[in-house]
Amino acid sequence: MNDVLDRLSELLEQRKSADPASSYVAKLYAKGMDSILKKIGEEATETVIAAKGGNKEEIVYETADLWFHTLVMLAKADLKPADVLAELARREGLSADCIFCKIVKGDIPSKKIYEDEDVIVFHDIHPITKVHFLLVPKVHIESMASCELQHQALLGKILLLAPQLAKEQGLKGFRTMINTGREGGQEVFHMHVHVFGGGETLPRI
Repeated sequence: MNDVLDRLSELLEQRKSADPASSYVAKLYAKGMDSILKKIGEEATETVIAAKGGNKEEIVYETADLWFHTLVMLAKADLKPADVLAELARREGLSADCIFCKIVKGDIPSKKIYEDEDVIVFHDIHPITKVHFLLVPKVHIESMASCELQHQALLGKILLLAPQLAKEQGLKGFRTMINTGREGGQEVFHMHVHVFGGGETLPRI
């Protein structure tokens, strides 16, 4: 499917500089974004009507029209299908009812100290020492026991980040902890690594 989207995207990009009289898409571009959005609204309505009717051929046909005009809108906004696919890929690993996934999406605030494309790091809301933060993979992995070979690089990245961030938080020494499963003390079932320290002694486990 990506090949089809890429070819369409390239064609739509070419139409931006075309004579409005030469093609339907070039004419849409010339009319501006409002006209494109109006057309998307019309196609969305027709798609809904087709879906209500239940005819599969009509649903596919109208959906194709809707997708096409959405691609025109993306091109007009200087965006590509790959930008949308990247966002879908980001969402793929998220769980709707997981508190950490909600933090990843920005639905719940956190005292964030680090973030990249794979990991988010924030202070624990119930710290047990002066410094206590959590390293959380953005993809939803239920626990350490759920990790597979595909997560090897991600796990390594998290462990390398731990001492770097601990140092930035002023820790000369620290403890890492990964609770796994209910019997292992895990409370939020989205794998995470605790890093804590500060003070002369650490809490006994």
